[in-house]
Amino acid sequence: PAIAIHSPYSVHPIVIKRAVEVAKRENLPISAHFLESQAEREWLENSSGDFLEFFQKFFSSNYAVTEIKEFMESFDDIPTHFTHAVQATKEELAYLAAKGHSIAHCPRSNRFLGCGRLPIEELVELNMPFTLATDGLSSNNSLNIFDELRAALMLHHLGSIEELAGVLMEGITSKPAKIFNLNSGGNSCR
Repeated sequence: PAIAIHSPYSVHPIVIKRAVEVAKRENLPISAHFLESQAEREWLENSSGDFLEFFQKFFSSNYAVTEIKEFMESFDDIPTHFTHAVQATKEELAYLAAKGHSIAHCPRSNRFLGCGRLPIEELVELNMPFTLATDGLSSNNSLNIFDELRAALMLHHLGSIEELAGVLMEGITSKPAKIFNLNSGGNSCR
């Protein structure tokens, strides 16, 4: 069992606070979608853009109920696995890394939806752990992790393919085991 918070634009800050309290009290892993698209960033920063019409129509709201910094700070006391973060700035990634968080990287979903590319080289530089994930079938054509590995090899073309392959293999084996405190045996793939 784990606690999963969808995103800063879809979950009220009070609910986030309570979910974090439950995760800490029950010692449960916690995850949250975060900065998946430019539209999300625009909504959270300026209460404008593609999300505005949706929030006006369905929630009679013209403004975001949380901001990026406030959302990140909600998880300061508990290691959180943030999904996507492709629109996070280097400073935001550094903040998350300093707080002991990690990232779930979903390269095919991010590409299919036109969300952007997670700069995994910056995560490596920040010593921030990341996993490779498939996201879900609503934004992907399969849940096959080997398809995800192939896509990541093509998307992240900078540097040595051998080194990248090792980092990506760790992202589906030893890194998630460590992040989620799973006793799955073995050491690093490299």
